[in-house]
Amino acid sequence: VAKNGTSSKLTHAIDKSSYSISQSDIAARAFNIWINDGCPAGKEMEHWLEAERQLKIESSMSSH
Repeated sequence: VAKNGTSSKLTHAIDKSSYSISQSDIAARAFNIWINDGCPAGKEMEHWLEAERQLKIESSMSSH
């Protein structure tokens, strides 16, 4: 980390962007992923994390 805190400011900005994604947005995307994956049991966390990943990418692309 630089003495002026540049690195921590950048990290905070990146982390802050993920807060703009609501739990309901993630849940809706995870549900669609689950449907498209054939409705398998036991993959809830995998689908949730994939939904979160997709939405973060989309959010970062739309903010540029």
